Amino acid sequence: MLTGRNHAYRMSDDAPVEEQLSCEQKLSGLLRRFGLDFYLVAAFPASQATAFADSLVASNWPSGLIKAYDRSGCYKESALVRQLRDTLQPLSFSEWPFLDGRLQGNAAPIDVSGGFERTLAFAIQDQDRQRLIFAFSGRRRPLGEDEVAMLYLSCLALVDDGLGPSRPSPAEPLSGRELDCLRWSAEGKSSDEIAIILDISSHTVVSYLKNALRKLGAVNRMQAIARACRLGLI
Repeated sequence: MLTGRNHAYRMSDDAPVEEQLSCEQKLSGLLRRFGLDFYLVAAFPASQATAFADSLVASNWPSGLIKAYDRSGCYKESALVRQLRDTLQPLSFSEWPFLDGRLQGNAAPIDVSGGFERTLAFAIQDQDRQRLIFAFSGRRRPLGEDEVAMLYLSCLALVDDGLGPSRPSPAEPLSGRELDCLRWSAEGKSSDEIAIILDISSHTVVSYLKNALRKLGAVNRMQAIARACRLGLI
């Protein structure tokens, strides 16, 4: 899934990097950027499967840890998976969240080396509407709100760039007002705040944003912002 080679993309004021980078290289770049140690991308486990290997997409975990965790059978009911099933918000863990807490010490022991002291995880829907889990672990202090937002947006862009063919410009162009609403959303403004800035009703703002999501093929505002940035629209 995340093995193709694509143009590198950075959610920043800098111009996009034109060199060809694999998705693993992009993920490694995010580790360096945010001072983290490990990344994991995995699909939510299918109802009939419990093997971690069946869900693994990309990871820089040590190979021995991946094999031991796969043998443990903990992934499907791990704290990470169970909590991400119920929320779209990023989750922060101060302990390794990949074990099934219900086993109460009956699972085979897994040697987790340094670098997993804290984990930030969230779920993103790909172009095929499959939910992917992104988990980043490290020893640094917890990421701030702005850092979490930038990491999330970077992963949205990675999913857009790394899955399937490159997306062309929207077949139906976005209106000036739709782009204005997206720009202010990218600045962290709510619908009510955008309504005041643009001197229109909040209902109209919501309507503009819904149209923008439809035209960009996005499932939420964050994904629409990432796609609009990648296409150079905002």
